[in-house]
Amino acid sequence: MEAPGVPVSVVIPSHDEGHRLASTVDSLLAALPLTAEVIVVDDCSTDGSADRLDYIDGRVRVLRPPERLGVAGARNYGASVSRGSLLVFCDAHVSVAPGWLRPLAEALTVADVGAVAPGITSMDVGATGYGLTWVGRPLQAEWLERFASTPYAVPFLGGGFLVMRRDVFFRSGAFDPGFIRWGSEDIELSLRLWMLGWECRVVPAVEVVHDFRTSFPYAVGDEPVVHNQLRLSVLHFRQPRLAALVSSLAEDPQFGAAASRLFAGDVLERRMQIERVRRYDDEWFTDAFGIPFERRSARA
Repeated sequence: MEAPGVPVSVVIPSHDEGHRLASTVDSLLAALPLTAEVIVVDDCSTDGSADRLDYIDGRVRVLRPPERLGVAGARNYGASVSRGSLLVFCDAHVSVAPGWLRPLAEALTVADVGAVAPGITSMDVGATGYGLTWVGRPLQAEWLERFASTPYAVPFLGGGFLVMRRDVFFRSGAFDPGFIRWGSEDIELSLRLWMLGWECRVVPAVEVVHDFRTSFPYAVGDEPVVHNQLRLSVLHFRQPRLAALVSSLAEDPQFGAAASRLFAGDVLERRMQIERVRRYDDEWFTDAFGIPFERRSARA
């Protein structure tokens, strides 16, 4: 469904996705209103996969940034030129069923809800996850089972398929542009939304099939993953929890390179920006969801 006068923009970051990209776009177009737009951010692909979309007239825009942006940057790039009041962020290897938009759009009519997501079904094994939580250190995320039939709050929403109102997306600071390549950008956005006072809800009536690959058609590397977890920790955690998480991450061989990259950037400035506007802190968040992090003896 598309509310009168409220266009929908779907933003798909893509890097060397091969045939999956066209399949994803076809699946989305078959279930979207004719007024919706699909924006593919071809993030420096070398396989020509986005060229296969040239046959689609008017409903798909392909953007080609001059440099590799990574998942967070590509999503922000697409959103910056979008026209929709409702923004849908999805991976380039998903399949949707008819009627997926209406329940997600309706869940966002609640003012305090900042983002929603469907259940995510693994294409290979058929299991469905309904939001995520942390299960240990350093910031290990795990899919949750279904708890209800109507929309309900979860700690984190997976960025593989995520829907937000345009105003909330930009007011909350979008995806953190300091996150590189891939990993934790969706967790950080969900955490930040909660701290700013918006809820993240899963809509179990909708399920999207996702191809969770065991290998990638491009190099991923461990250093970006460690960097992104470290950035999330520095952005949002206070002592001594921050020290404990950094200590755990320091055991990774890529920690030195990741830390050098992190502190050469804007992480401390962005941390101060978030602290000035957030309503809740990390202890409130972990207490609210019963996440078993170490409790602090006193506020830092």
